[in-house]
Amino acid sequence: MTNTLSATTARDNFSEILNRVQFAGEEFIIQKQGKPTAIITSYKVEKQKKNNTPNWAVSMLSLSKRAGKSGVGDLATKHDKYLY
Repeated sequence: MTNTLSATTARDNFSEILNRVQFAGEEFIIQKQGKPTAIITSYKVEKQKKNNTPNWAVSMLSLSKRAGKSGVGDLATKHDKYLY
């Protein structure tokens, strides 16, 4: 469940927010001047999301799309081209 709070409310209730994130699995979007600024979410959930797709795989896919290729085969021979 995602809740939206102002920065002031988040500051005033920070301990309660942390408990709700940790024990109830809730997520909070913090707004500053009415605009979403930050998210408070469980470390375990975020770590799980990051572990599902390795950073190197995301980088390789991004490079192959920029090169106009469907695969990553040519990146091994032309990798210097993509470094700069």
